[in-house]
Amino acid sequence: VQLVIYNSIIVAFMFVISDFDAVQNFLVVGSETCNQDMTNIVLGSWFTFTVITCIFAALKIEPPAPHPDDDDRILVEDQTSPVGFKVPNFPDYPFDQKLLNDERAECCSLRTEIIIGVIPCVLFGFGVVVTGIMEVVSHADKIVAEHMGGDV
Repeated sequence: VQLVIYNSIIVAFMFVISDFDAVQNFLVVGSETCNQDMTNIVLGSWFTFTVITCIFAALKIEPPAPHPDDDDRILVEDQTSPVGFKVPNFPDYPFDQKLLNDERAECCSLRTEIIIGVIPCVLFGFGVVVTGIMEVVSHADKIVAEHMGGDV
């Protein structure tokens, strides 16, 4: 779950950076003048639904069970190992236990991690979609005003 959240933050950051005109002009000259409203709506929706799906799908993934006929196991249980297993074919290499960090934060549960991951994802996706919709609406207002003879 944490990996999905970290990766979605990186993708969101890259998406926001790519929306700057200077970055777009650097990547493809003239692309900053293109209409990107539908792209923002579609990608914002896609991003939100994909991240939420990945977060909940990551909860369903279980480690594979060892095959019952497998005599030459890759991992062997070892209570002295920080992860609970060791590879019998590798030599024991001492390392400082203080350098290890727990993958999961001790201050929050898995449910809290999911909430922390889903809320920013939904807010970011909603923001991108609303930005695209507002641009479409403002463009439509200008067209209607031109044809009706009024100012907007």
